[in-house]
Amino acid sequence: MYLSQVLKLNNNLLRDLPESVSLLTRLRLLEAKDNYLKELPSQMGCLKELRVLRLTNNELKTLPTSMNQLQVAGQMNRIM
Repeated sequence: MYLSQVLKLNNNLLRDLPESVSLLTRLRLLEAKDNYLKELPSQMGCLKELRVLRLTNNELKTLPTSMNQLQVAGQMNRIM
């Protein structure tokens, strides 16, 4: 994978991700494990190339409805 296709933000004490993460339209892998995320940006559905999403050990209760259109949507039970 090209570097611009991977974003790893594990163990950074993050409470949120900026809305601008949805501008990374070529992103294929997003990891933000072991943070304090309570919600994700509402436009996460714009990440049409996203195939791997790892968000374990955060404070997420729900995901944005825009994510239903992603190919990773079928694996949502593994990300929280």
